[in-house]
Amino acid sequence: MIAKKNLMINRFGKRIAMLVAFVLLIVSPIANSSLVTDAALQEELTGRSSASILPEVRWTFETVHSGDSLSRIFKRIDLDMDLVKEMIKFPKAKKYLKVIHPNDELRVARNSRGDLLGMEYYRRSKLVLMYLNLDDEMMLLESSVAEEAGSLSAILKQSHPSIQSKNEQTPLPEIDETQLIWKSSEVTPGDSLTRIFERLGLPAIDAFRVATTPKQKWFQRLRVGDELRIATYRDGSFAKIELQTGPLEISSVLRVAQQYYFSQKNLQPEYQTHSACGTVKYNLFTSGYETGIPEPVLFAFVDLFSSRIDFVRQARKNDEFCVVYKQGYIDGASVGDPIIIVARYQNAKGVLDAHRHVDNYGRVIYYDQHGENMRGHFLRAPLEFARITSVFSKSRFHPIYKKWMPHRGVDYGAKTGTPIRSTAAGIVAFMGWKGGFGKTIVIRHGSKYETYYAHLSRFAKKFHVGKVVEQGQTIGYVGSTGVSTGPHLHYEFRVNGEHRDPVNYPLPNGKPIPEPSKEQFEQQGAHNSKMLDLIEQPKLAYTPPEVQEQLKSAE
Repeated sequence: MIAKKNLMINRFGKRIAMLVAFVLLIVSPIANSSLVTDAALQEELTGRSSASILPEVRWTFETVHSGDSLSRIFKRIDLDMDLVKEMIKFPKAKKYLKVIHPNDELRVARNSRGDLLGMEYYRRSKLVLMYLNLDDEMMLLESSVAEEAGSLSAILKQSHPSIQSKNEQTPLPEIDETQLIWKSSEVTPGDSLTRIFERLGLPAIDAFRVATTPKQKWFQRLRVGDELRIATYRDGSFAKIELQTGPLEISSVLRVAQQYYFSQKNLQPEYQTHSACGTVKYNLFTSGYETGIPEPVLFAFVDLFSSRIDFVRQARKNDEFCVVYKQGYIDGASVGDPIIIVARYQNAKGVLDAHRHVDNYGRVIYYDQHGENMRGHFLRAPLEFARITSVFSKSRFHPIYKKWMPHRGVDYGAKTGTPIRSTAAGIVAFMGWKGGFGKTIVIRHGSKYETYYAHLSRFAKKFHVGKVVEQGQTIGYVGSTGVSTGPHLHYEFRVNGEHRDPVNYPLPNGKPIPEPSKEQFEQQGAHNSKMLDLIEQPKLAYTPPEVQEQLKSAE
């Protein structure tokens, strides 16, 4: 009855309706369990995007910008344009997709080949359309059916026939690796795989076979400093080659009976939790170093609070900070970036906590203790660390023109070449020379906001007008082009075309924790707060497994 009442179907109506009814019967919401968190942690530690907790589903999240159409967005994310026609053919879809609105959101699911699996469409944060693309047949689920199903991610995880394990491979022949003789060789300038093989006394034909083994490309483009491990059989013939192609990934090619087999092995890191608290004496970074907190953790800490606090201008003596984070280790050596679980900054205004949360799509989002998004729509500053050399002012004496003039932006002093980041997601509206501004980038953020970045020395690579940029993405580098007395960034913030002071303007907040996730978030937040409250001494060093066992026994 559900399918008959609520589901719009295509010309293969009965077959698809039965399939979807079956889907709705077996769907259950994805639980936000510790397994989800661990999966997301491993994604981040390997340096990959936390795009999805599903093994073969890759998610793309797109916000509609002014001037966008569904076709333009599909082109931007490399989807077949014919799919737009398939989606709009449903009468109820035309209401939402013929003319799409700025700030609408698309959540697109694809498999590893890039084929569309489904799409969710949100307007004013409400799900209004959900599509499934089963066996290349597009169908539309009305919002009531979509809500009953739970989410597209739940449907795909439970029912889609295309989903297979990402690491599924043809079984490799078994060999006794204890009988192999291993040698290591570091790639030096001018090296090729053939030259390395010849240096080890191995035939060049083996190097060619390795480089042309199906499904692998790493051995075709070696980099100086890469360390290759190459094994031979007892008779001296080539057996196997290994290369660490990621923090937690080893690629290899095995030769058995003149056949070559490529495989990848994922290393399983050992995760340890570290924690520390400190007090600001001069500035956050100096105090963090003195506490023993590693530099990557301090950078992540600053980035986490960057929408709320400008640490260059607002950090004060006796402010307090705490952080709890996880770090991955292989044989005692740290791998990947640290993952902050919870962090705290306390100043005269009060206490601000940041809690890590993983949503049903595998996205990592940080919220404060009240469930408000830590990442606002805009960052407070376009440079991570820089001093303000000239403030927003209605009248300022211009150092070059020698007269009083309005200064409609903020100048940040920094060295030439300092990376400049976009303060919010948006689309590049202008990039080029702009009079006294010199090299300039203008980014449009929806229909209301624009940001200007002037006097750049150069633009980031592969940048062009119409390109979509993410918040915090490097867009260019500090310079002194145009009318300028020295290297600095002139930053402007415009609302409906009018200049506003970017330092003091009340910036819009990000989306708060979704209502269905509140209870779970509050439970996790209470646990995180206890961890912060229990920090007495910094625990930042790696603890070998045998020492951990001794500590447990002592307890």
